[in-house]
Amino acid sequence: MKRFWGAALGFAFVYALYADEPASAMRTPHGMLWAGTTLTMQATASYGGVLLSNSGQALVRVGQVYNWQIQTMPPVGMSVASGDGLFRFQLINMGNGFDSAKFFGWQEELTETPVWQVTLFEDRNGNGIADGGEQVNVQGSLLAPVEGMTYLLRARPPSSSTPTDGVWAGVAARSSAGQGAYLTVEYVAGVLRNINAHSRGYAYRDYWMYVPAVFYEGRVFWMGTDSSNRTRIFYTPNRIDQPGGTLSNNRALYGRTLSFVPNGFSVLVDNGWFVGTSDGRLLRLDMPRILNNDTSSDPYQQVNLPGGVQPRLDLQPIVYRSRLYLVGNDNRLHVLSSAGAWITQSARPSSTVGNISCPPLLTSRAIVVGTSSGYVVAFDLVTGGVRLARQVGTEPVRSLCITRDERYLLVQIGSTRVAALTASQGTTYWLVSLPDAVVSPLAYEPTTDSVLLLTRSGWLYAFSGSTGTLCPYYPQQIFTGQPLQRATIATLRRTDRKSPYAYVLAQQEMSGSSATQGRFVMVTVRNPYNRYEASETQMGSQSEYLPTIAFTGDAVGSFCLVFQKQAYAGTNTQGIVVAFPVQ
Repeated sequence: MKRFWGAALGFAFVYALYADEPASAMRTPHGMLWAGTTLTMQATASYGGVLLSNSGQALVRVGQVYNWQIQTMPPVGMSVASGDGLFRFQLINMGNGFDSAKFFGWQEELTETPVWQVTLFEDRNGNGIADGGEQVNVQGSLLAPVEGMTYLLRARPPSSSTPTDGVWAGVAARSSAGQGAYLTVEYVAGVLRNINAHSRGYAYRDYWMYVPAVFYEGRVFWMGTDSSNRTRIFYTPNRIDQPGGTLSNNRALYGRTLSFVPNGFSVLVDNGWFVGTSDGRLLRLDMPRILNNDTSSDPYQQVNLPGGVQPRLDLQPIVYRSRLYLVGNDNRLHVLSSAGAWITQSARPSSTVGNISCPPLLTSRAIVVGTSSGYVVAFDLVTGGVRLARQVGTEPVRSLCITRDERYLLVQIGSTRVAALTASQGTTYWLVSLPDAVVSPLAYEPTTDSVLLLTRSGWLYAFSGSTGTLCPYYPQQIFTGQPLQRATIATLRRTDRKSPYAYVLAQQEMSGSSATQGRFVMVTVRNPYNRYEASETQMGSQSEYLPTIAFTGDAVGSFCLVFQKQAYAGTNTQGIVVAFPVQ
C-alpha cells in the first residue's frame, strides 16, 4: 500500500486515502504511470491509532497525459545555392502513453503566387534525407513516451528563371487527440544565385573611366580618358529605357576630343552635365550639343564660384529643383543654376565645427552636412542660415541619411558608430557601435525603415531607423575572404514587387596582390538570405569600380548601372558601363 495524501483534522481523528499500486504497474522512462494503469483506492478513519472504519474499494484508471516537447535544430534561416533547403526539428512525446503528432504548416512569400514547394518529412531512418516515403501530410508516426522523431522541412526553390524574394515557412504540432497547446517552429529561406550582366557599354581600349556615367533622355553617356589625357564621350544612340533596350551594339562616339581629365563627381542637372576635373575645375557640358554631335567648339564651359572658391569635387552635390547645391572649400554651400550660373551661398559655420566631411543631405526644410570635428550642421533650405550645429562625437561624420518621416537624422560617426538624432533638436535618440569598421556610407530604405551598412569583413547590417534595433535576420555576411576596402549601397523597389532590394557594390582586397576585385550582390531587404551575386567573371578579373550605383528606372526592364574604371588590370584596360536588370 502506498499513501497518496492525508490530512489531520483537529487533534484526534485522522482520515487517509490509500491506493494499491500493483507490483506489475509500469512507469514511463520519465517516471509517469502509464496511461491505462488501474489503481485500487480505499479511504480509512482512525482515532488514537485505532482503525474505526474502512470505505469500500474503488478502482481508478490512470488517464492519458498529452504532452509534447519541440526542439529546434539550427539553422533557422539559410541561403539555398543549389538543390533544396532542409530544416530540422525534433518532437518528443512527453506524455504517458503512445501518441502521434498532428501537423499543419504555412508558408508566406512576397510574390502573388507561391513559387516555393514546402514539404514535411519524418527522418525515420536517421539519414537526414527527405525520402519520399517519409512525407508527412497531416499526422506523424505513433511514438512511445520519451521517444522522439526528427522531422525535416524541405524548402524547394523555384527554377532559376522564376523570380523569388524567398520564403517564410512554419509548422505547428500538437497531439493527434486534439489535446494540448500547439508547438511551433518557423524558418526563412532564400536563393543564392549568380546573376549575369544584361549588357555592357565600352570605352575604347586603354581609355579609363574616371567619373560615373549619366542618364539623359533614355540614353547613357560616359567618358573615357587615355594615358595622353585625351577624353572621349561615348553614348547609346538608341534609348535603353524602352522594351528591348540594351547597351550591346548600341554605342556612338561624340566627334570631338576633349582636353581635360574628369575627376570627382559627375551630375546631370536638366540639360547640363556637371563634371569635375583632375586640376580642380568644375565644367558644365551641354547635353543637346553632344547628342546632336555638334563639334563646332568645345561643348563645355568652366563654372566658377565667387572669390576664387574651389568646389569640393570629392563630395557628391545635391540636385534640387533644377539647381545644384555643392560644397566649396570655404565650408559653405553654393547654389548653381542648371545653366551653370552662380546664384547664392549659405552662411559659413563657425570654425570650431571643422571642415565639411561628407556629402550634403537634403531634407524637406534643410540641407545637412557632417564635419571633421564630429558636428552635424543644418542649413535652412530657403535662407541658407545655420539652423542647427550639434556635436555628436569627436571623430569625423562620414555619411548621413534621414528617416522617412524626417523625425530622425541618421549619422555615421567615425568608422564604427551609427547614431540617430532628433531632426528638430539634434539630441541623440539611439546609438550603436559596430564590432568592425564600416566601409560603406549609410543607405536608408524607406518602405522598411531600414538603415543599411557594410563592414570591412563583409557583414551587411540593417537597423530600424526609428529604434536602432537590428532588423530580423541581420547581420548577414554577404562577402567572405579578404577584407573590403570600400563599398556602396543603393536601394530600390521595383514597382511590380513587394520587397525592395539592396544593391551592394564593393572593392575587395586580393591575397598577395596590390590589386583589388570588384564585387556586386543584390539582396532582398526583407529577407537577406535571398541574394543574387555577380561572379568574378561577370565583374572582370581584378576590376576596379567607381563607388557609384545608378538606376535607369524602377519598372520591369530597368537597369542598375555600375561603372568599371578599368576592366582587366595589366592587360586589356578600359572603362565599361555594366547594366544589370533590377530585381
